Amino acid sequence: MTQIQHRPDHHLKTAVADELAWTPSVNAEGIAVSVDGGAATLAGHVGTYPEKQAALRAATRVHGVTTTVDRILVRHGHAIPADVDLAREAMAVFDRRTVLVPKNSVQVDVRDQVITLRGSVDWHHEREAARRAVAALPGVSGVRNLITLRPRRESPRPRPKHGSSRRWPGTRPGPPSTSRSPSTTARSP
Repeated sequence: MTQIQHRPDHHLKTAVADELAWTPSVNAEGIAVSVDGGAATLAGHVGTYPEKQAALRAATRVHGVTTTVDRILVRHGHAIPADVDLAREAMAVFDRRTVLVPKNSVQVDVRDQVITLRGSVDWHHEREAARRAVAALPGVSGVRNLITLRPRRESPRPRPKHGSSRRWPGTRPGPPSTSRSPSTTARSP
């Protein structure tokens, strides 16, 4: 039986702090790290929501970290916009067509600088593009992406014509046809 070697928490704490320091999009000076049983807690403040996301991703990259606890606050260096202004700016991103999502497929709600996206799109890349576009807006403290993917209809499989020898994907050839009548089958006594 093999045993899994776990890294001590103080080694994990150092490794997470080093990973944060080496991540170019994160200013690690405002983030404190603590580790307990492989769970890394990041606490402190950052300047933007994308920086917060990058810090959390950096911590999960460290071998031995089992989960991350997010206690990071986004502190904006400028005046915090009102929720109404932030919602207006988020909708403008979609109206300017800078994000490739179908028109009128995404609705925006804002509360306490946290943007909630609702609606449905056809493709996952459209869903992620919408999230990334609003996350980069100044004044955003968080994004909840509740956009769903529309179910895709499968086109019906064409049925083979009678007598066709072509097999369709997912079918197996059957055993060779050996139809013997009971009267011609020899039976031993």
